[in-house]
Amino acid sequence: MSTHGVALFGRILQKDLRLEFRGGQFFLPQLSLSLLLTFLCYFGISSAFLAPPDRLRIFPSLLWLIFIVSATVSSERAIRGETALRAIDGLLLSRAPLALVYLSKLLVHSLLSFVAFIPATLLLAEFCEAHLTSPLWIISAAVIFAHSALSLLLAPLSISSRMQVVLLPLLALPLLFPLYLGATELFLTSLLAEGELVDSPWLRVIACLAVLYPALGAGLFRDTFS
Repeated sequence: MSTHGVALFGRILQKDLRLEFRGGQFFLPQLSLSLLLTFLCYFGISSAFLAPPDRLRIFPSLLWLIFIVSATVSSERAIRGETALRAIDGLLLSRAPLALVYLSKLLVHSLLSFVAFIPATLLLAEFCEAHLTSPLWIISAAVIFAHSALSLLLAPLSISSRMQVVLLPLLALPLLFPLYLGATELFLTSLLAEGELVDSPWLRVIACLAVLYPALGAGLFRDTFS
């Protein structure tokens, strides 16, 4: 990338950060929804009187279900700033490559999504008596990056629909299922000491999707607005 491209990307990134910090487009909805679902899970776990080993076994499934639901429902808001008053038309007519616009939004979205993921994860881990190691946080970051890449690619397809809050999850969830299943299996493998993470095929699946979805997004982002 040329010096001009780097400078242009920096300006786009600053714009996306200001837009999010000014309006809390998706961060606050994701954070509040994930915390609400976490407390609902806590009350359900408490009322079921589950033993600690059973809590540990259901922890990964609950954790990633909370994330997928809260992040996917909130992701369509990440693109509203560009569609409000047809601001995206200016970008389409300008010389700014939409791949840079997509990558900027991907960095901001995945970073803030990971920040929103942390409080709910720590609370749920405390409820289920789960100890999270560094590799699990790295896996989480890769899953969140891939999720953000796919959600931002599909969000423009749902933004003009009256059922936009429902349509995006319907479009994304089938493609997000491998991420959910892989993250759940890797967390179980680590928490229950059932094997080495590096030997799991799910680690390679998540790594491939963390590369594939951003590559597709950078190449097809313009087409989703057409």
